[in-house]
Amino acid sequence: EENEAAIPLLQSLLDSGEAVIVHTITELLDFSINYTLGYNIEEFEPGHVFLILHYDEENYYYLEDPFAQINYDYFIPYKGRKDIGVMAKDKMNEIFKHYLRCHTISFNWDQEDLLQTRVKATIEESIKSYSKPEETLETGNVQYTGRAAICKLMELSEGEGIDLNAGVEGESVNLLGFLPWLFSILDKKRRLLALGLQLLVKQEKVMGVDERLFEALKKSEKLWVKCKNLIEKNKIRGKERFDSTYSSILKEILEVEDVLNELLENTEFIGCSN
Repeated sequence: EENEAAIPLLQSLLDSGEAVIVHTITELLDFSINYTLGYNIEEFEPGHVFLILHYDEENYYYLEDPFAQINYDYFIPYKGRKDIGVMAKDKMNEIFKHYLRCHTISFNWDQEDLLQTRVKATIEESIKSYSKPEETLETGNVQYTGRAAICKLMELSEGEGIDLNAGVEGESVNLLGFLPWLFSILDKKRRLLALGLQLLVKQEKVMGVDERLFEALKKSEKLWVKCKNLIEKNKIRGKERFDSTYSSILKEILEVEDVLNELLENTEFIGCSN
């Protein structure tokens, strides 16, 4: 179902306990950074999605990317859960009438080897990215990933540092929005990798897992969150430069990521084929 006909489907899915991935015109949603007064619907092209968790007689309750997608001038948080947004149901339904598609996720538990394959691929990609040197692109810009990116951040933080209000090429946000979002993604990747490895250890599908690996994953997760939180706290204080106040935590991150990468290289999978 699409557009207005999908509204009953959305509410039916929510009634059944599903969280629903929603595709609609974010340019009409005032809590979105894409919100545009006088937007011409004929120019709409499907793109960004967000998550609706629940609805009642008056409102929808949703989750949106807090670092890169929310316009806080219009964002209304749910009481007691500042990460959950609230929008009047009638208001959102008017937008859904123009365009709405609903998606849900289900897990295929029959594919027993999928977890092992995905975790192995994640580790291999992580090792490859971490050791990748800086790369000069055709545009003349230099791309940094993995260890090179952390070292570059350490270099940029020296002295007066860099202005976090500076834009990010290829992104619709500035560094003040982009870096916390990026660090949040790294935190979640560490959590998911730890969870996947723990399940594989129980299934005896992985060997050579040093207990220090789980400790390193946990420490890495906490440090990326700590760095993200520091940016957000400094923003509240009106301090919007990425400077030497971040040097010590970046040094900690580099040390932990070096250990983590070495431990990941020593992880062996049993009977796993790509």
